[in-house]
Amino acid sequence: MWVMVAIFGLNTIGNLFAESMLEKLVFTPVTAALAVLSLRLAIEKK
Repeated sequence: MWVMVAIFGLNTIGNLFAESMLEKLVFTPVTAALAVLSLRLAIEKK
């Protein structure tokens, strides 16, 4: 599960620096939410 947190976190950072405005406005919040939810699941699995 920690791998998913890292992937979504890095994807969020990449989306912040994207040239496409659609990618910044749509996919940045989506991947950020997925990163936070994955983090929550990873912490609860302990």
